[in-house]
Amino acid sequence: MHRDPPAFEVAYRRYGFWIILLGALILAGVIVQPFVPALCWAGVLSVLMFPIYQRFRKKFAETPASIFTVLATIVFVMVPLAIAGLLLYVQASDTISALTVNSSHSANPLGDALDQLAKSIEPTLRSVGFQGDLSAIVAENQSDWAKQAAKPLGNLAVKFGTGIFTAVVALFVMFYMVRDGHKLKAPFLSLMPLPPESTGRILTRCAVTIRSVFMAIVVVSFVQATIGFIAYWIAGVPSPAVFAFVTFIACLVPLLGGPVVYVPVSLMLLAQGKIWQGILVLAVGFAVISQVDNLLRPYYIGNSTNFHVVAVFVSLLGGVLALGPVGLMVGPVFLAICLGLLDVIQELRGKATVTPGEGGAPT
Repeated sequence: MHRDPPAFEVAYRRYGFWIILLGALILAGVIVQPFVPALCWAGVLSVLMFPIYQRFRKKFAETPASIFTVLATIVFVMVPLAIAGLLLYVQASDTISALTVNSSHSANPLGDALDQLAKSIEPTLRSVGFQGDLSAIVAENQSDWAKQAAKPLGNLAVKFGTGIFTAVVALFVMFYMVRDGHKLKAPFLSLMPLPPESTGRILTRCAVTIRSVFMAIVVVSFVQATIGFIAYWIAGVPSPAVFAFVTFIACLVPLLGGPVVYVPVSLMLLAQGKIWQGILVLAVGFAVISQVDNLLRPYYIGNSTNFHVVAVFVSLLGGVLALGPVGLMVGPVFLAICLGLLDVIQELRGKATVTPGEGGAPT
């Protein structure tokens, strides 16, 4: 005679399964957590380079086409960014060293530049009631300011090795994403609790967002470099086109941007006694070049993806603060997913308000 299992056994099996599943998910999250930036970069690069993979796929099998796509990513994306980052690091290091103390150890160009700047603006400050000795304040604090300026360079050097490891893992994962992504699409859609067509629309929206963010980075960086070229040319900076190109590369790299170029340039001009030129470059840099990034990029992405400018701005800034450079891509993608889910909720609510048997008329 068949007997039902005791109630405690039923409860044990039911809740025990979910406890084990939750524990497994937590453990998986702990294991995967160090690789989250690499996985995000792999996903972003896979979406950006997929059109190139499709071209290779017309001539080669899946594996060779994936290998060539990864090699193209290394040649056209990874190597230029690595070289640009290294050059910017070397340039910033040399500039800070040169501005802090020269080879004879008898002069301090940074102190001279700041002293010249203080003397030039002291009359203006006194006219509005400032009674302090700005030159003395500069002389007292310039050593600490130089040390503070050098700190970010040390942090970048420490993170360089982590960046290489992240890049290697990202390229490894990217190979399999590009090669086997189409095979995983059907199982992924079947696991999602949403209708397959809704999930497909969300994935398409994410891909469009990634490409729009990438194009926004390139276009806005070009605009920033153009403004920088005009400022460098007016200020009499030698080889303004070279500095404009370096500004373009710097603006392409998240968390670097134009300040790593126009700040050292302005300080060198001030150290040479070119006061108004140095102030001009610094003012244009902070007031225009850096602000273009904050204003134009969200506007460009918003127009390309039909997102509100404020939502794009928050997603860009929040993504970078939460995940670092890759957050510049992941933030807007997360926004696209949330808005896609909201669209699905609206569709489901619309269907729920239709009364069967009344010709489809809403209640």
